Amino acid sequence: MSLPIPHLDDLPAAIRAMPWVAWRNEDGRKIPYNARNGKRASSTNADDWTTAETAIKFARARSMGVGVVFVEGAGLVGLDLDDCIDDAGEIAPWAAELLDVIGPTYVEQSPSRRGVKAWLRGALPADLPRRYDAPGRGGGIEVYDKGRYFTVTGWRLDSAVDELASADALVAYLRDLVAEPAQPTTTLSTGTRQTARSDTREERYAAAALDARCRELRMAREGTRNDTLYRSAVTLYRMALAGWIHGDRVTAELTAAAAAAGLKPAEVRATITSARRAAGELGPRDALADRPRPSRRASSDQRPAPIAESVGAVKPAVTLPPMITARQLQMMEFPPPRWVIDELLPVGVTLLAARPKAGKSWLALQAAVAVASGGRFLGYYDVDAGDALYLDLESTPRRMQGRLRTMALHGAWPDRLTIVNSWGAGDDALTQIDAWCEQTPNARLVVIDILARIRGAFEARMDRYDYDYRFLQQLNALAERRNIAVLVLHHTRKAKGDDVYDEISGSTGVFGAVNAAWVMTANLSVAGERLLHVRGRDIINDEPVAIRWNNDISQHVRTADGPAASSSVLRRLNGGTLSTISAHGRALKPRFSLQSPPMAQRPCPTSWPRPARSAPLLTIICRAWSPTEC
Repeated sequence: MSLPIPHLDDLPAAIRAMPWVAWRNEDGRKIPYNARNGKRASSTNADDWTTAETAIKFARARSMGVGVVFVEGAGLVGLDLDDCIDDAGEIAPWAAELLDVIGPTYVEQSPSRRGVKAWLRGALPADLPRRYDAPGRGGGIEVYDKGRYFTVTGWRLDSAVDELASADALVAYLRDLVAEPAQPTTTLSTGTRQTARSDTREERYAAAALDARCRELRMAREGTRNDTLYRSAVTLYRMALAGWIHGDRVTAELTAAAAAAGLKPAEVRATITSARRAAGELGPRDALADRPRPSRRASSDQRPAPIAESVGAVKPAVTLPPMITARQLQMMEFPPPRWVIDELLPVGVTLLAARPKAGKSWLALQAAVAVASGGRFLGYYDVDAGDALYLDLESTPRRMQGRLRTMALHGAWPDRLTIVNSWGAGDDALTQIDAWCEQTPNARLVVIDILARIRGAFEARMDRYDYDYRFLQQLNALAERRNIAVLVLHHTRKAKGDDVYDEISGSTGVFGAVNAAWVMTANLSVAGERLLHVRGRDIINDEPVAIRWNNDISQHVRTADGPAASSSVLRRLNGGTLSTISAHGRALKPRFSLQSPPMAQRPCPTSWPRPARSAPLLTIICRAWSPTEC
């Protein structure tokens, strides 16, 4: 019987980047194998490890399984819960409790479908045991961060996410699991001997989780802090609803940690409010009546301490984030960036900016149709076909129908293209996009037309850069987590800039928050054409692409890229046609010969218009003629 083989696109990037092995079940033992030579492998010998692609190809051909090797210092921790799923597929209470404590992370079923494996960020203390008996009957717990490998099946649990949680809450849970019971103490007031009150296990778990989440928030990188605050708050407020911890304490300590991380008070309040609503704490009172919660009339010693006392008085131990050396980084192999439109539109947020009524909505609709139908964008670029969502927030169904009719679509219009004319704004917009991705397994592209209708209102007390950056950064994080592309339409301003990307309306926070940007301008060298300037973090070749509107099909078509896009000289050498090889190295259909025409047919160089940014090329060409030949 063949063993499960995961799809790489369904796994978090942190797992894909680790060393891999193949494995086979031999007498009840999972024996690792080297995917290069087929010999038995060791989880401590780097020569036996390969990349994920190599291991999967090897295992699939031999009906074997694959696994990930834990390497010291790589910052990856594995949690193995044995025998925790029953015949009905239900997870044992002790395992469900532990998964709730560690928070949202990548979790999947084991090959036997009886166990659960979870991956987290961080490292395990040297003195922490690696094996434990599960609370109650049956099952077992194992944790590793080096010297072992975990099987990978791709059988994700419903709660699995692509971003790995911190291992701090897991470490606190395991230390509590083997902690000694509280010893009797003597009160100072009466001198009588009594047993000190010990918190319930749930309360200790919640307190450990709160400490871990606050540390994680303080150490979060810029650009991820608000998302970290939201995820932590949702988990902790759910514990508060279960009566494990006081909600006011969660609010106070998260607010302090967020302030220490550099988040602004208004931003923190809005994020915490959204998290409480998502967790159900701000729902109708009758919905919360049956939930056990701490009494609001707590005694003075139970009330949450002020921020200065709960955080400032006792400085928490500084926990460094996972780190790797340059040598370790050299040995790692990462999958290539994923493109929704080849070489133009990567996963994440891409900004499409142009002047009003310049045709950017037509261009965005063309991209959505190409992705939904599996065609080619601009008649040239391959796409990763899938479902597309077009948020047409400045138009009507009648106008969209008219545009699609004029685009000369063959056969039935794509069923995988969904068009919406109303959508939420701010956090509500992000929640709705996330919900659409959850309901659409093959989601590939979301088009937002236009940014101003979806990012929420600007308040006078806001900082302009923070306003521009915050929403797009959150949207970009969502897109990368969901592995989709989001094309956001925006305007350019009238004033010219030294660089076309300086013409994007708003502060530099708009361009700084996204993965890539398209800026559409007029082509001053070739009449009737536009230049699509493309620049991004994963885009190597940022030469512009020349496009022209084709009235016959009501679509833009690519006419040139690279130096030829903005130079009429290259085209006039051959009657205004394109070069045979594009700047991306892709062969076009032959349209002319690169051989020079006879001397009598050569145009006089003095009659050529001076092309923009092509002076060196013009100098070289002019040396081929003498003044007498003109």
